[in-house]
Amino acid sequence: MDNQLSPDRFDTSPQPLTIQYAKRSVVMLTVTKDELESVSGLGGSLYLAFFGICLGALVSFSIVLSTTSIASPFAFAAYVGLTAISVIGTLLFGVKSIQEYKACRRRLKQLTQEAV
Repeated sequence: MDNQLSPDRFDTSPQPLTIQYAKRSVVMLTVTKDELESVSGLGGSLYLAFFGICLGALVSFSIVLSTTSIASPFAFAAYVGLTAISVIGTLLFGVKSIQEYKACRRRLKQLTQEAV
């Protein structure tokens, strides 16, 4: 009988452990492939990726313009132009990513309300 394990043999914690199970409900929805693909844009947005790239470029070029003295007028004009392009890209891709996110949320809400 030495081979049998007692429950308290492995209890090394200073406090006893209590497990409580909570009630949950699961709602199953039937969706088509097109509906699922229309909602799948919530996480991986190309607009959001380009927004991040443009925002990073905007911050970088702004730091260069504000912290260094650029002697060459051509280089200064290039940095000003790149900063302006970054501003435009940040605004454009930021607005488009917000629009895409809201459209996906509306579609998801529509799909879940149709099931109820």
